[in-house]
Amino acid sequence: LQERLEDAQNNAQIEILEERLKLVESELQAANERADRAEEKLKAPPAPPPPPPPPPPPLLPPPSQEPPVVPLRRRRSKIILQELAESIGVKENSSPEKKAPAPGVNEDIINAIKAGQFTLRKAKNDKEKK
Repeated sequence: LQERLEDAQNNAQIEILEERLKLVESELQAANERADRAEEKLKAPPAPPPPPPPPPPPLLPPPSQEPPVVPLRRRRSKIILQELAESIGVKENSSPEKKAPAPGVNEDIINAIKAGQFTLRKAKNDKEKK
């Protein structure tokens, strides 16, 4: 019995060792495949390098001493306008006429406001209705 028990224990240990051996063999095979692929990549010619970046645009020449001067608009004076009007024969009125405000209620209200007699009144009807 003792020998059978020892044989059974030895068989169990042998099975465990055999399983470990199978795992190590599969890991070794995977490592060999990776190494073979890496060697093939090294033997293959490398990809052509990317094209160089385009050269930077040429720098603009330094600005001249002063920027170009743009002529400013000038107001036409009244004298020049009068000369032009005379040269083409147009008569210009020297005193422009203002329209007189129409007399009426508006005029009275404006005068009352100017005199300080105009006041706003509160509506009493609104308070009584509530």
